[in-house]
Amino acid sequence: MYALEVAHLSVHFEGAERPAVEDVSFALEPGQMIMLIGPNGSGKTTLLRAILGLIPSRGGEESTANLSGRPIRSLAMCHSTYASTPPSPYRPRNALHAAPCPAPESPA
Repeated sequence: MYALEVAHLSVHFEGAERPAVEDVSFALEPGQMIMLIGPNGSGKTTLLRAILGLIPSRGGEESTANLSGRPIRSLAMCHSTYASTPPSPYRPRNALHAAPCPAPESPA
């Protein structure tokens, strides 16, 4: 299982002549690191936002973004209450981990 797997991810903003990000696919093994580099306006931030589900992406049914085998959007939903709650001196710093998502199911 890959640590992070993205397949056929595309982002097209309304009114734009061409996609901001088009058909991006990659997979990272656990512990592997990469750098995302490019000139201003090349789509680096847009790609990361689409992977995290913060902006809509296209790519049809084949489009996926998985973290340890689970769709990233479902993981974001598990922590949405904690992530949207303002910081508080009464909540531990690691409150984001206070209600973790269930462990991914092992493949059959």
